[in-house]
Amino acid sequence: MDQLGVAVIISLIGGFAMGGLVYVTTKKSFSSTPRRAVVMGIIVFILVLAAQASIDSAVQVQAGTVAVVKQFERVITTFEPGLNFKMPFVQEVVVYRTQEIIYEASADPHNSNADYPDSGVDTATADGQQIRAHLTIRFRIDGQQVDLILTNLGTEREMVVKVVKANARVRVRNGLRRFQSADLYNGDWTAAEAAITEVLRADFARESIELLSFEINSIQFAEDVENAIKE
Repeated sequence: MDQLGVAVIISLIGGFAMGGLVYVTTKKSFSSTPRRAVVMGIIVFILVLAAQASIDSAVQVQAGTVAVVKQFERVITTFEPGLNFKMPFVQEVVVYRTQEIIYEASADPHNSNADYPDSGVDTATADGQQIRAHLTIRFRIDGQQVDLILTNLGTEREMVVKVVKANARVRVRNGLRRFQSADLYNGDWTAAEAAITEVLRADFARESIELLSFEINSIQFAEDVENAIKE
């Protein structure tokens, strides 16, 4: 049910309740009580609906965010931080953060402090060894392009799933396949990070997202592979 429908129902309930209360409390004193009750109910309905419209029209946009206003799934305008006003009930806002956002694929996503935690990326090295990579991506949404982001991708979370998560996992999976297991085992992932960063930055930029940093936190090898590399 949309906002207008909810507001009307709440106002009707308030109007009927007040009208009923007037009728019950005054029916012994006035012959015209039913009419008075109806009039009072209508007045209460109008007042409640007006109050709800006033509340719904005010939009407080917090610092570090921007809001896209849409009406019937069509983008109307954007709101900068501060107090803004929209058409009540028929317009809604979708908020995006313009601050740094963190996506992390870790060994324990349930205890991650990232904005969007995820599990590690399974892949293989150039010599066919199975590995799992854990990584952190820091990015920022272009606040001047949020109307296009909403139109093309959806909400912030939908954008992260479709662009950040999808591209990161594919690029990491394919990028690490270019390296030998011995090259990745020693913990120097500079070359791999640089190669993956380059393609991710281009992927993100096409969708009005700025890649701030890409880091490989760890690469997990099977125990038998680790022993073989040590030897």
